[in-house]
Amino acid sequence: MYSGADFNSAPWSQAQKLIASLKVRELARKLPYLSNKVSAYLPPLDSLPFTTTTPDPGTLTFTDQFAPYPVAGSGQLVILQKTIEQGKLCVFRKQAIFNQGANPPDGSGNVIWRVLINSAAVKGMNYMLSQYGAQLQPQDCFFVAFEYDVVQCTVEVPAGKTTPPGTTAARWDGYTISLNEAVST
Repeated sequence: MYSGADFNSAPWSQAQKLIASLKVRELARKLPYLSNKVSAYLPPLDSLPFTTTTPDPGTLTFTDQFAPYPVAGSGQLVILQKTIEQGKLCVFRKQAIFNQGANPPDGSGNVIWRVLINSAAVKGMNYMLSQYGAQLQPQDCFFVAFEYDVVQCTVEVPAGKTTPPGTTAARWDGYTISLNEAVST
């Protein structure tokens, strides 16, 4: 790896050359970081905004309606999914996960909502027992996904619990930006 400096020609002691060489090598290994352009509040002018809601006709089996709750004990049902395009970074700014219909199951333990990126939970969104925002009023959130990541919102009714009446749905608002612009080295 070329660092741009020739330490062998510098008038330094061998110890100074070794320390400087190690510092340059460590800097070259540093991971890239998110640019200041990535913000939860003010998207860059060249970003592409999006709103994704249930039903998402391209990825789910139910169409023209919100997702029915799964049968108790049958596992997780994906109610919303987004795959990040090649060369893009996706910033999720607002989110709503809600019940539609009769008595909301908030706090009863009958329904568990999750937000996953590549099947791993987003911090703080692994075991939500109540709705997050509303259909027309999503709540602020901030999480980031990179190219080829699969972001999912799931719902589950645990075994032994009562499946609530009604349906459930989710909504994400955010923007995508070119990965080259979003990541600084």
